[in-house]
Amino acid sequence: MPPSQLWRTIISDLRVAAVLLVLAITVVGGCSDRSVAPSPSRPLDDAPPRRIVSLAPSITEVLFKLGLGDRVAGVTRYCDYPPEATEKPVVGGYFDVNYEMLLSLEPDLVVLLVEHQDALVRFEELGIRTLAVNHSRVDEILESITTIAERTGVAEKGKDLRLNLENRIRQVQENVTSASPRLRVPASDSSSPPARACRCRSSHGQGFRRGDLHIGARWVLR
Repeated sequence: MPPSQLWRTIISDLRVAAVLLVLAITVVGGCSDRSVAPSPSRPLDDAPPRRIVSLAPSITEVLFKLGLGDRVAGVTRYCDYPPEATEKPVVGGYFDVNYEMLLSLEPDLVVLLVEHQDALVRFEELGIRTLAVNHSRVDEILESITTIAERTGVAEKGKDLRLNLENRIRQVQENVTSASPRLRVPASDSSSPPARACRCRSSHGQGFRRGDLHIGARWVLR
């Protein structure tokens, strides 16, 4: 090959290499920009949610107890504790969710109960991330504290809160167990204040079994 032709071939190859290098830098730079600046309303999957909507009073209380009150973007009309919860936008009731209102809040996580089956399906259709927890029993409430804390990036606070509540419940159980046979602990549900331990019998004379302790979901945290 003549020297002049060889030189033109080298120059051509260098130009192709330079173009490929520029394209590579552009592609890498573009990918880097997209990973550094996620959409403000949809954080990265591993990032803690910043706008949380609660669909149950007991969930709202857990969120506030974990110090996440500033991240709660919406609650139900029944969420009245702590008092700060009443200042949050309302997205409907327990089962009559106002989806239009909820969407306007741009949540990146909706925390709800397992019985919210219809809402779970609807949120999946809308592409909204959800976290379903169970508050049917005390042990499930405690487990939900750990689950919510880990999902929201405050795992250590969740451990401390759960340990504190477990100690309080254990103390109550010990007091009930060691009390006289006449001590009765009435059951309470999530819609009424917890009854105090008292020396009493039920209307039919049998009373409640000593050692039985039923605590409503909304009252475990108080």
